[in-house]
Amino acid sequence: MKKKILIILCLLIIITGIYFIHTYNVQKSAGNTPSEAIHIQAVTVCDNKGVNINISEDNYQAFYRYVYEAVPTGKTSVNDVPSTEPFYSFRITSDKISVYRQGFIYEENGEVYMEIPYIGIYKINADVLDMLS
Repeated sequence: MKKKILIILCLLIIITGIYFIHTYNVQKSAGNTPSEAIHIQAVTVCDNKGVNINISEDNYQAFYRYVYEAVPTGKTSVNDVPSTEPFYSFRITSDKISVYRQGFIYEENGEVYMEIPYIGIYKINADVLDMLS
């Protein structure tokens, strides 16, 4: 009887540990700093064919706000580029860091995602596509 209780207790501790590791290892936000706290110098966007998409300076903070507010899906990105096409690549440059954030935005199964290579896949507001088209 003691052996069964000990096994159940060990399994419970292992499951709890796995839960906490998964919960606290998933990056909570795609952006590191609220958009009001950094000064965006440039937002560079191009499609998967290499065609540049012009984002006006007035929209830099709005674009970053979409990135910052993206919600993690719990999936990890394991590729350099998304396997879904078409996609948009973006690079955000701030006044303090030359490349503040870079990644990809694409639509899949009616949802819009942002993928940051080897970090994570996030669900992003679909309105960002209006800004990119």
